[in-house]
Amino acid sequence: MIKTNYSLMDYRKNKYEPLRKIIAEKEAQKIIDASSYLIKNKTLVEYYYILKQNIIVLENHLDSLQNKSEDKIDVFAEINRHTSNFLNSFYQYIEFFEYNFKDNFKTIKEKYYDNHFEYRLFYHLRIHATHHSLAISELQLKFLENAIKKSAQIDLTRLEKNSRLNKDFLSEIKEKTDKKVDLKSSMIKFKTMILDLHNDMVKEISGNIISSYKCLINNMDDYDNLQGEVFLERGEKPILSLFGTLTKFLSEFSIMFIYYEEIQQNTDKYLDSYKLFLELSKLYFVEEGVCCAPKNNL
Repeated sequence: MIKTNYSLMDYRKNKYEPLRKIIAEKEAQKIIDASSYLIKNKTLVEYYYILKQNIIVLENHLDSLQNKSEDKIDVFAEINRHTSNFLNSFYQYIEFFEYNFKDNFKTIKEKYYDNHFEYRLFYHLRIHATHHSLAISELQLKFLENAIKKSAQIDLTRLEKNSRLNKDFLSEIKEKTDKKVDLKSSMIKFKTMILDLHNDMVKEISGNIISSYKCLINNMDDYDNLQGEVFLERGEKPILSLFGTLTKFLSEFSIMFIYYEEIQQNTDKYLDSYKLFLELSKLYFVEEGVCCAPKNNL
């Protein structure tokens, strides 16, 4: 059996004559596992960002209905286009969680699925829209004193006929007297719920994130004075960048706190996620809250 040699290639002191440090396969595997875990979390943040953006786009589109006078076909096509984007990004986000963080996510998923109708509704509406018909088929008109208010409605009677859906959910919507669900009102509740879910999940996995982050940092001696790259090599061929993994993950994670005004104004509500962000940034950049460039202006 051919033994695989692992090493850390350090380009920081001299990019033309890097230092090579031979390490045990066990230590190399720890670095690989830590990097893989951070990359998965980076992808999770990206799925979360996509979901949040699709929520915002759909909400803005629903608000703009009052000013639109297109043909009926165009109106429904556009509503369903944005609704489908939202439903699919919700599904991707949840499925990525469940596949990659199954043990951590099980209890949290049960909590939010059981306690929030909007979670159950949009989860099953995606299944219905994928296999049977478009999610939205009705616009409700409400005549006000100086205007006509338009609102997109989800027709529960159409979902009731779908045998592919969960039996408990079907029983639940069959018992509802009001068979029309306002999409915009449900979106408002869902947006708050998904922020809470994401924060709970970050809290659940924060210990693993920190230990993975420390693993890479501890293999980069003198990281306060970075001048270049550190790579893990297998057989003298680079397989991953420690520096790149650390910075890319923190940069993605910071999106949650830089671009969402609601979080900037309510960091106490999302304290667990925010505290993790500050701890990671301090580990790497020495100063809390830094995310764009380290102290040495790399």
